[in-house]
Amino acid sequence: MPRRRNRVDQRRPQTMTRRRPAEEVERLLTEIPTPVARKLRLALTYHFKDPSLRDRRGRRRSSELHRALTTLRHVAGLLRWVNDDRYDLNCRRKFKKFLKHIVHGQPWQVTVDEGRTARGLANRAGRRWNETRVFGPPSEAVPIAENHMVFPLNTIAKLRSAGRRAENCLQTNDHGHHDALRRGEVGYFEIRREGAAEAWMSVDCESRRVVEIWGPRNDEADLPDDVLWQLCRKLRISGDEAELFIRRGVLSMFVDGAADAQDPQSVVAAYRLWSRRGEVVLQHSKEGRWSRFVWEGREWEATRASHVSADALKVLRDVSPRVRLLVTSAETARTGRKRARRRRRR
Repeated sequence: MPRRRNRVDQRRPQTMTRRRPAEEVERLLTEIPTPVARKLRLALTYHFKDPSLRDRRGRRRSSELHRALTTLRHVAGLLRWVNDDRYDLNCRRKFKKFLKHIVHGQPWQVTVDEGRTARGLANRAGRRWNETRVFGPPSEAVPIAENHMVFPLNTIAKLRSAGRRAENCLQTNDHGHHDALRRGEVGYFEIRREGAAEAWMSVDCESRRVVEIWGPRNDEADLPDDVLWQLCRKLRISGDEAELFIRRGVLSMFVDGAADAQDPQSVVAAYRLWSRRGEVVLQHSKEGRWSRFVWEGREWEATRASHVSADALKVLRDVSPRVRLLVTSAETARTGRKRARRRRRR
């Protein structure tokens, strides 16, 4: 009958043993350069001569050892931060002064206080560095139209500042805007008219499509049509998925030159139509409302903010042979499959 394992044997083996505080203090002291470590060791020795910092057996109290560990980590950080270009000159001068105090043999408690101060300075300087770090290639303001300029919001600090001006969610990371900028997924822009901010825009970096465009307090952006056209042309973006661009008829089909917005390919009743591979655009000429449809392989789907639905396009196609011809010519995937089937039958 096999021997029954005791509780100790049944425990999961630990791959890494945790050092005691006293051992961790010694390890950190060996990693710090000798002149500084010697003064720190001497200051610690005098510090722990205080009976209140020892237990009944005369050993140094664990809680005080943990505080000493924190201070030694601050000192190790000082040795790195003093030559780090991320921190400004004033910070680095203070770091050097703190290290000089340690070498001159100051009391341990003073080192503890200065270590906390240095950690706070490093944290604040690190936040400033992160806030002003440029994500993506640095870019300058782009003039558009007569009185409008587009400014890239390529740092967290610029995003926060723009969010305060707009009174919207760009000033915080509640909706993940800051994270999206850091990951290089979304680019942000501010549109100004004669120096005053009027609109803010986010663009998907991969597809170059406008994700959102806002006015102050998340209202609709009040921008002239020529400004929207110039935004697409000069920034090389597409507003095909943004409501503001669709309602104004500022679509990539016209921006790219694939079709002329003033010359429809077909006119049926009050509707003007344009098409290209996988896309159909429709405008109600009397009301001036636009709709855009995308071919999804089996059927047409209306994009967001389109005035009419895909069912309305289907009705037009069934009623008018000219619309049927125009729409069918854009269904490249379907016509290709039909021709392949006919060849097989022959």
